[in-house]
Amino acid sequence: MKKEIIVQLNHQQNQRIDLYLTENTDLTRSHIKKLCDDGLVLLNDQQAKANKSVKNGDAILLTLSETVNLDLVPENIPLDIVYQDDSLAVINKPQGLVVHAGNGTN
Repeated sequence: MKKEIIVQLNHQQNQRIDLYLTENTDLTRSHIKKLCDDGLVLLNDQQAKANKSVKNGDAILLTLSETVNLDLVPENIPLDIVYQDDSLAVINKPQGLVVHAGNGTN
């Protein structure tokens, strides 16, 4: 998916493209840096590095990948709850139980 943005600064000074995009999109600065490093950010039809300055009227073209929807299904797993109150839970997690998805886990 491509997204075009015309730079509109409220001041006369130039601003770094990564900062401008962070303030004017829902992308994080690290995501913008990666897009720049991968050549997926064009400034006036030229590849832009994250520290490139933009000025009023500049055209930014972002190439974004499509969002992948994951079909996550909860499992009913009995938990060994050691302690629990209104703001804290201590759980004795069994070995091998994945608690945060990452590379190699589904």
